[in-house]
Amino acid sequence: MRTPLASTSLIALATISASCTNQPDIHENGGVARDHNDSARADAIESELRAAKSEASWTAVWDPAEAFAREVLQNLDPIHEHEERLRPLALSILGEALLRQGLVAEASALLNTATEEYPDHYPLKRVHNLTLGGYFEVDRSGTLREVIAGGEPALAYDRHWGQYQTWALHPEQSKKGDLLWYETHLESFMFALLAARDESGNIIDARHLERARLHARIIRSHAALNPLRNRHSREGSEMARLFDALLR
Repeated sequence: MRTPLASTSLIALATISASCTNQPDIHENGGVARDHNDSARADAIESELRAAKSEASWTAVWDPAEAFAREVLQNLDPIHEHEERLRPLALSILGEALLRQGLVAEASALLNTATEEYPDHYPLKRVHNLTLGGYFEVDRSGTLREVIAGGEPALAYDRHWGQYQTWALHPEQSKKGDLLWYETHLESFMFALLAARDESGNIIDARHLERARLHARIIRSHAALNPLRNRHSREGSEMARLFDALLR
């Protein structure tokens, strides 16, 4: 398995954390020259963070993603201009890695603090809602598994769908059908389905069951499965696989 701790990113981490201590390049007019390499280094780290998450989602092995997210967080300089871009992303990946490894309390504590610090960061809020509401996953054998997590799926649904429904129902977004659009509907579907059932699978909430059906109809009506598989490669295939399993 490819490890996300690629040498180029480790070099970038070391360089970006030290860059604020370097002497600035002063121009004749008194201005300070910006280090254009910093942006490229930050881009490399962001790309590697996303690759680590993608690899973990595909293989269901999350400890390398956890290790890399921790490495990023340890090496980022708190006053660096790219810290506000990289830190919340690393926190979201670390939180999801903890959650997917069954460390719900640790994930919840980290995400409670992180979402207070970055209240508008979508990846953080998404993982926080998964920690709160639970989710379904499909293992390599194709078996569907329910993860209870925080046991508050109705609250997770209200927070998740309540914030993003205007965007997710907009005709232009529906037409575009990008990976984020599918993810929003699929995870709203999961929260609503979990809220509609008890632990034995019995329907206890008709309102949330109807909302789950709404999201299933939306995904189906936009010919979701083929675009997911064809246009979005591994991540799309995983979503399509989960959606198939949920509708069996």
